Amino acid sequence: GGIVLLIGNTASDAQVKLIHDAFAAIPDDTECHHKRSVVTADPKLEAPIAVVAADTVLEHGLSIDVIKQFALTCRNHAPEDICY
Repeated sequence: GGIVLLIGNTASDAQVKLIHDAFAAIPDDTECHHKRSVVTADPKLEAPIAVVAADTVLEHGLSIDVIKQFALTCRNHAPEDICY
């Protein structure tokens, strides 16, 4: 399971920077040697930014620390193997 950091059409420059800075702060997964995370635009996203893992979505109260902890807690808990 991976983590998706989403940027919507209404995101401010500061919110876009937050998403990119949070992505940079996520350490590599020791098993895969990558973050198991991606950043992408989502033109249909109603919130300016969001973070998603499976059926869990965070849209409010996002900070670098919150996003990093979410990624560390939620990644690698799905049946698919995204290491390869």
